[in-house]
Amino acid sequence: MNAPRAARSSPTLRAMIRPALISLALAALTACSSPIAATPAASASTVVVTSSTPTPTSTVVIAKTYSTLADFRDDVIAAGYDCPNWHQTNQVKLAAASGSCSDNDVLSIYLSSADVSQVVQNLKELNASVHLLVGPNWVFNTSAPEMYRPKLGGIVVR
Repeated sequence: MNAPRAARSSPTLRAMIRPALISLALAALTACSSPIAATPAASASTVVVTSSTPTPTSTVVIAKTYSTLADFRDDVIAAGYDCPNWHQTNQVKLAAASGSCSDNDVLSIYLSSADVSQVVQNLKELNASVHLLVGPNWVFNTSAPEMYRPKLGGIVVR
């Protein structure tokens, strides 16, 4: 039996649903964090997830919010990113602050999760090949975002 036409997956339907899913994921990340003004410059929280079945324990990093771009940059470097040539440029639209370590990356922080969602959507519309690690109030645009997720948390958006 065929699914109703509205339930079938189509490029238009996926294009409408994808931003909503990103917004929901960012809202979930934001719900786990405090407002920017009250955010201390502490490390990301780590939660150990266990189950009642005998499976290995896995660690989930809850992404934190940043009140300064320098704090975000420092955590990105601590996560293993090589930052040979830092420049704070503040050129990313909607960002409270932005900069890069090379021609291949951009780090940016935002005042709201709505701004983060809008920037992610704008990047996806401009470039079909995005490579982002997205947190509650930040975006790390890099070629291998999954490498930094274990230490920074966030959501990989491609």
